[in-house]
Amino acid sequence: MIAVVQVGLMLKLLLVGDKPSKKNADPSVAFVGTRSYKTIENWLSQMVEEDAEVVMINRVDPKFAQLLVHASLQKYKIVALGVEAAQALVNLGVTRFFRLPHPSGRNRKLNDKKFVAQQLAQCKQWIKED
Repeated sequence: MIAVVQVGLMLKLLLVGDKPSKKNADPSVAFVGTRSYKTIENWLSQMVEEDAEVVMINRVDPKFAQLLVHASLQKYKIVALGVEAAQALVNLGVTRFFRLPHPSGRNRKLNDKKFVAQQLAQCKQWIKED
């Protein structure tokens, strides 16, 4: 199962994660119920200025490849959350995506607020591009 958060309907984003946390409210739904989800919500509020449909899925979800095809056809902007998610996209031949750091509290890079702000600003700009 995938999580769909509708913030509107103009921009379409596909957020790709690694694998479900043991703390997920439902292991088949990416991020929901975890601290990473709160981080993602915060990041989205900083990056997305317009109405958007946001779909989140983990790379280990059985429907991952199928959803990637759908997202490509529907012109979703694809954002990988971490190295493992980015590698999964590359392995499936996806070349146009933006990689953010993984939103886990265990990711030490998130302690550097300047680094996070730069990454979010770059992603925001990439989202705005054609």
